[in-house]
Amino acid sequence: MTDKMCTRGVSISNGKPATFNDSTQSVRVVAVTENPVRVWDGDVGDFVREVLLVNGVSLPPGGKVPLLDSHNRNSVIGILGSARNFIANGTELECEVYFSGTDAGRNTAMNVKEGHLTDFSVGYSPSESYYIPEGKSQEVFGRTYQGPVK
Repeated sequence: MTDKMCTRGVSISNGKPATFNDSTQSVRVVAVTENPVRVWDGDVGDFVREVLLVNGVSLPPGGKVPLLDSHNRNSVIGILGSARNFIANGTELECEVYFSGTDAGRNTAMNVKEGHLTDFSVGYSPSESYYIPEGKSQEVFGRTYQGPVK
């Protein structure tokens, strides 16, 4: 288990999301994808391709996580809503993001709906990770990965 909080982002394709629901002020997004994403790795001291495994995700009891402004956990003012209704869909973990009725939540919802805000970033603390160097391969949970990859 690591104490490091890591982040990675996912963009909504084509700007305006087709899944925005006006009545619930929510949007369906991909929270995690197993597609490799280039991230900074402090242990390696360089950028690496990282794969997050959907079957390794552990959600808090109740399955709801806060939607935070820029990952700011230092104040409740930064809570813009919540993410819930997580569903594994093959190599992706999708969820519904519900925006709060606060001014900040409504403004963020409008920015998403109008296509101004197109990226969501997920914070996570990996409990296990494996770095596979270039030229090597390793089986992780029944699947073989070619390095370099984490």
